[in-house]
Amino acid sequence: LPGCLTGRRYERGCVEGVVVSAEAFLEFGEDIFRAAPIRFVQLTQFGERGLELAGSPLFQRVRFLSFKGGQIPFQLAEWGEFFVSNQLTNLVGLDLSRNSFSLTCLTDAKPLQNLKILGLENCNLRYENIQELIQWPGLEQIEELYLSGNDIGDRGARALFNSERIQNLRILDLSRNQLTGDSGYAVGGSKNVSKLEHLDLSYNENLRQGAEGLETSDTLHSLVSLHVRNCKISREVIAGLTSRFEEQLERGRWRSELTRRVAGLFCSQRYQPRRWKHGISNGVPSE
Repeated sequence: LPGCLTGRRYERGCVEGVVVSAEAFLEFGEDIFRAAPIRFVQLTQFGERGLELAGSPLFQRVRFLSFKGGQIPFQLAEWGEFFVSNQLTNLVGLDLSRNSFSLTCLTDAKPLQNLKILGLENCNLRYENIQELIQWPGLEQIEELYLSGNDIGDRGARALFNSERIQNLRILDLSRNQLTGDSGYAVGGSKNVSKLEHLDLSYNENLRQGAEGLETSDTLHSLVSLHVRNCKISREVIAGLTSRFEEQLERGRWRSELTRRVAGLFCSQRYQPRRWKHGISNGVPSE
């Protein structure tokens, strides 16, 4: 592989992912793809040539693309050209975490018909941004949505769970979003979460009063893991939740490891296996 790489991801005994500057990707991209079966690309340090990425045919070979923490000037109108580029039609996963930008850059995009995974962690998203997101037709095909570390609050959570466009979600991370008990009831009462398998509500310290909404839900038919770390939920309530979802949890233990691997593509530590485990976790050992 070219010496321009600043990071690598190993999978199945070979390099399948690289971290590289935008300029180096444009210059050495062909060499990178010739050297290894690359599927994951994380781009950094955009500089003056960043906008040249929009028309690069190299992206037709990329399945998982990360701009995490790349300090992309998304406020520039020209970046809208990138997301409507015909070169992105093969993308399965897109990670825009740790960037501040208007979601209209993404929501105006139409060619992303294969996108299944979207990472928007630590992007300073608020209720207004969630309103933009649920207006995006592409949300209907998203199966994994990572929104950790934002500030969407209960209004944002309610708007999200009331949207019919989330009906295909399997994985949803809403940890660290200033959620209270109202959001717990919003989840439990939503008619759009029947396919949701993994839900992370951790580090929302005022969520504890909404645990009843989860326990009484009659729509979380597919849930096999629920994370509520540092939500100050008692062991008794956790036991009640475990009892409520016992049959689903038992079924979930026999699911393919592939599901858990796919869940690890975009997460808080993007180049490490996802911590999704079947069961209900409150940060204390299960009995």
